[in-house]
Amino acid sequence: SNFNTSNVTNMGNMFSGCNYLETVDLSNFNTAKVTQMHNMFHNCWRLTSLNLSSFDTSNVTTMLNMFGSCNKLMHLDIRNFNFNSGKLVTSSGMFTKVPTDCEIIVKGDTEKQYINEKFPELTNVKTVAEYEAYRQSFEYNLKNKILPFSIAGIFALAFCILIGFLTARFVVRPVKANMLYKEGYTLI
Repeated sequence: SNFNTSNVTNMGNMFSGCNYLETVDLSNFNTAKVTQMHNMFHNCWRLTSLNLSSFDTSNVTTMLNMFGSCNKLMHLDIRNFNFNSGKLVTSSGMFTKVPTDCEIIVKGDTEKQYINEKFPELTNVKTVAEYEAYRQSFEYNLKNKILPFSIAGIFALAFCILIGFLTARFVVRPVKANMLYKEGYTLI
């Protein structure tokens, strides 16, 4: 999306209630002048991943319920969010009903500490450095690369075996039986 948002100051409720929103590209949003982000993604309950790494939140005063009820959100990159600008007044309910194991990427330890203190129910907050190290780990590769391909391979193999069985059972056997019948009939 190439919206010109350079003069926008209020993004409150912008996507609120977009129940069928699954993905959205906001990489070109200029949020430098934005002061209101309350309920921005509230009730976007089909949203599973959101990359807001380009957002400048240095002038934001409210993030009230920003991601509230995004109950399928599993990855959130907010690495440039500034929680310590002195301008942020409220972030209450920012992560209400977000899955507790949602992977949240923040800039550094200060931001991680802020989220851990304000939202202790969130168990998967990582700094950018921790996230990049995790992406290099065996656990990440197993979970995101090896297992999906293995599962797909198992299903493909099972499908091939099923097709082979059905072909043998319902094509080869009847053809063979028909040939034996004709051979036996000619001998009589």
